[in-house]
Amino acid sequence: MNDPSFTPLVSIVFPTRDHARYIEESIRSCLDQTYRNIEMIVVDESTDETPVILERIRNEDPRVRVFYERCGSLPAALNYGFRYARGDFLTWMCDDDIYEANAIQIMLEALDQNPGVGLVYCNLLNIDADDNVLGVDTRGEPHEMDHKSVVGRCILYRRSVYAKVGDYSVGDWLNEDDEYWLRIRDHFSLLHLDATLYRYRWHPTTLTDVYRCEVILAQHWTWAKRAESKAMARHIMGTAYIKAANVGLQYHGRGKAFFYLTRGIAKNPFRIQWIWVIAKILVPRSVLRAKWRREGHNWS
Repeated sequence: MNDPSFTPLVSIVFPTRDHARYIEESIRSCLDQTYRNIEMIVVDESTDETPVILERIRNEDPRVRVFYERCGSLPAALNYGFRYARGDFLTWMCDDDIYEANAIQIMLEALDQNPGVGLVYCNLLNIDADDNVLGVDTRGEPHEMDHKSVVGRCILYRRSVYAKVGDYSVGDWLNEDDEYWLRIRDHFSLLHLDATLYRYRWHPTTLTDVYRCEVILAQHWTWAKRAESKAMARHIMGTAYIKAANVGLQYHGRGKAFFYLTRGIAKNPFRIQWIWVIAKILVPRSVLRAKWRREGHNWS
């Protein structure tokens, strides 16, 4: 830090639901940060043994506060948690991810050194259910946010940002984060730190994995709402349905692909890409699997 006396409280909101397998490692990665002046606000709505783990950790570390609340969705849980946050700087993390030990310190130093910046974000290291490394996810730059998911999960922002922007949008479930970052960008500068400080876990029960197609549509709908014209909005959503159909075919089969194909054509029929989607649906599944294997993709 520029000023050794600069030790503001950092609040980490931690929504959780039925991730007992990973939750202790995730929480420990917060509590074991090199920057010590943090608090954790855990919002739990689990039905597994997660509450037992939480009570043990809370009894061991007074920086942890636990609230048992049925919020019903991730953005609602975030909003509930941030109402109890007391920190001058705010962030949140998923209950199966892991911070690198110096993540908070590096992000806090960046905000201290850049008083005109409202939010900083970092690169991610993708890992699987068993902690195997899948690769580095280098995030994009703020000017790309109108057509790309840029910020990611490793973030820190000032309380003044929260005071200005307010709650996460419950109506934007599955894209509540990108929608929020865009609202922040409307009023504040964002800074990408080229450092990999967060391990993002991919496994079959993550929202991103379960709702692959729906996430695509939610992301593009956020961008479409901000489009300069109705024609551009239609183009954005047409692209969303093309992507959803392709992803649906790869991960869920022809039925899912056909579902998004028909809806996409109904909304934006004049796209030559539909021909290729239809061709893929008609291609034998074994041929597609062989292609995806060569490209290193998963398939179902």
